Amino acid sequence: MDRHFQNTFIVILLMLALTACGAEANTPTVIPPADLPKRLATVFISPTPNADEQLATRSAQVLTPLPGTATPLPSPTAYVGVFLGEAALPEEGPIYSGGLETGSGATETPISFVVQNCPVSVDTTIFGTAWQQDSEVVSRLGCPIEALQPFIGTLQIFERGAIYGRGNGELWAVAPQQSRYWYVTTAPATAPGEISPPESLLPPDPSFGGLWRGLAGVSDALGWGRTQIQQASFSTQRFEGGALFLDRASGQLYVLWLDSTMAGPY
Repeated sequence: MDRHFQNTFIVILLMLALTACGAEANTPTVIPPADLPKRLATVFISPTPNADEQLATRSAQVLTPLPGTATPLPSPTAYVGVFLGEAALPEEGPIYSGGLETGSGATETPISFVVQNCPVSVDTTIFGTAWQQDSEVVSRLGCPIEALQPFIGTLQIFERGAIYGRGNGELWAVAPQQSRYWYVTTAPATAPGEISPPESLLPPDPSFGGLWRGLAGVSDALGWGRTQIQQASFSTQRFEGGALFLDRASGQLYVLWLDSTMAGPY
């Protein structure tokens, strides 16, 4: 009896399985029709914004920094070049010291060029610093080669210059208008003959007459005398490229170059 029931149950299961497969096999396949209706879709393209609209769009954009990042601060434009190291001061030569002030209402600071590291110093309390404002003068003079030499001498003022004398025979004739001077260690002999200056003017002193008349160009450069010879104090100092000559009575300083040209007075 049990075996018959089992066989019957198996038959029923087979029939149900066949029925399900048949239902699945008989499911109709839907094929879309070949001629489907076609429709046109219109795509809207926005016009290109003008300059004002572009500016407004950029102004409306707000950049939000990423979390944990800092906004970089503006920095000056870097100079692109080769770094050669710290500049070293030269052992000898003109050294710039001073400053420049720019802008309205700024106070101008004099520029001073000073020769440093020279074996012999320059006494600026005697010669002043006006001549040091010219870098060419300082560079051309170089270092002093002797100490300051003060002396008492004589001078005579002329129309366009002066003659200075020292008791040892040295004479200087300076003609600032021509930027020229003459220097001798022994006064030339006085040329014979009398000279007659114009009214209100004077001839050169006899101690200066040999230089004034004996060296070509001196009388034409200086002209006639305006004062009598007088005693005065002077200071000189020789340099590598020339000399400083100070008339302490008038406070005028001359730079005398080795080629017989001059600068000043300062």
